[in-house]
Amino acid sequence: MGEAPRYLADIAALDNDKLSPFDRWEALRRLHNVDRDALIAANLLPALNNLFESDQDLLRHAALELASAKGAHGGAGGPEASEQASRVTRGLMKVLEAPKDRMDAHSRVLALDGIGVCSTRDDFLCIETVVAATKHEDPEIRKAAARCLGSLRGGGDDVGRSAPRIARKLQPLLQDFDSSVREQVVRSLTSVSTWRDEAAVIAIAMVATKDTSTAVRRAAE
Repeated sequence: MGEAPRYLADIAALDNDKLSPFDRWEALRRLHNVDRDALIAANLLPALNNLFESDQDLLRHAALELASAKGAHGGAGGPEASEQASRVTRGLMKVLEAPKDRMDAHSRVLALDGIGVCSTRDDFLCIETVVAATKHEDPEIRKAAARCLGSLRGGGDDVGRSAPRIARKLQPLLQDFDSSVREQVVRSLTSVSTWRDEAAVIAIAMVATKDTSTAVRRAAE
């Protein structure tokens, strides 16, 4: 028998408390270079869930980044990838739901980016968690939440009605005091809306002519 791939040892290292945080961080960085489908088959993504709640910022951030970079998605990879995506999405949601003093803003932004890769538009529970993040006091988190809503891919039969629903959730953010948040909202609205969505089209048109930020107006044109 041939030697087992190195990435299997790296995955095992993630749960090895006897290793230093730096050694486990290095294992996470090496896993970025491994084929996504191989990592799904090796059950990597659920193994990251423990690190999502790590007290070590270094490990938590690296695990969240890897989940986003290698996110399984139900639309590509079949049932196994879909199951992996669902499991890792639930882990990412815990990061968003953690108390303010338990999870830093950067972790929440990384979790939102990971959800945007792993989840779909018909995961209504997930969407409500992300929508709650659009009301966060930190503009970077609000912007990440808007980016996440705009990057969710189509899922099942509910996509036709879920996209307009996401657009409705995004529209109040066009009034955000932070122009970078408004700019991202315009881009996300453009992603999830069609010309048939009259309310979204009108909202974007209003921004294109009346917003005080040049960058936001250009994004809406």
